[in-house]
Amino acid sequence: MHPGSAAVAVAALAVWLHLGGEPAADVAQPRAGPPSASGEPSLYARRLELFKELLPSLRRVLVLADPIDPAGPDVVRAVRAVAARLGLHLEERRVTSRVDIERMFATLAPGEVEAVYIASPRLAANFSLLLTDLATERRLPIASHDPRWAEHGALFSYGGSPPELVINLATARGLGLLVPQALRRRASTLIDRAGRP
Repeated sequence: MHPGSAAVAVAALAVWLHLGGEPAADVAQPRAGPPSASGEPSLYARRLELFKELLPSLRRVLVLADPIDPAGPDVVRAVRAVAARLGLHLEERRVTSRVDIERMFATLAPGEVEAVYIASPRLAANFSLLLTDLATERRLPIASHDPRWAEHGALFSYGGSPPELVINLATARGLGLLVPQALRRRASTLIDRAGRP
C-alpha cells in the first residue's frame, strides 16, 4: 500500500471515532486502526464533483488543508486536478487548531467563497462539528464522507465502501438550493430535517 493511502485510511478511522463530538484537545496524529476507503483521494475528488452537481453555479470554494496531516498532500493534489477540470477557483487556507479555524472563518468576507471543502482527514476527524457549525452559521454548504455530518446539517456526505451519497434536503432548502432529481435518485438516503442545534 502506498504510504499516503495508509495515512488516509488511518485518518478516516479517526473521523469515525471522533465524529460524535469535539476532542478535549487538538490531536496531532490520528489513531491507528483497520483501513477504510472513506478517505481515499479519489473519493475526495468525487465529493468536489458532487458539489458542482448540486451547485452548478459554484465558482469559488474554500479549501481547508492541514500542513501536519500526512494524508493532506495527496488529497490536495486530487482536489486541485478536479477543480481545474471543473473551472473552480480554490481559496486554499492552512489550519491546524480550533483557534486557527475560528480565526479563519472570522476573516472571511461575505461572498468571498460559496462552499467549504475539507481536504484533510485530520481536520475532519478532530473538528467535525465545529466545521459544520461555522459553515452553517455563514450559510456555506459543506460536505464530508460520513453521513453523520449530513445528519448534523452538512449539505451531503459521500463515502464508505461502497460509497454512498446522503443528501440533507432541509439544508439544501435553507440555502435556497434545488436538488436535481437525478441526484435524489442516486442518493442512498435523503434527510428532510434540519441538523441538531
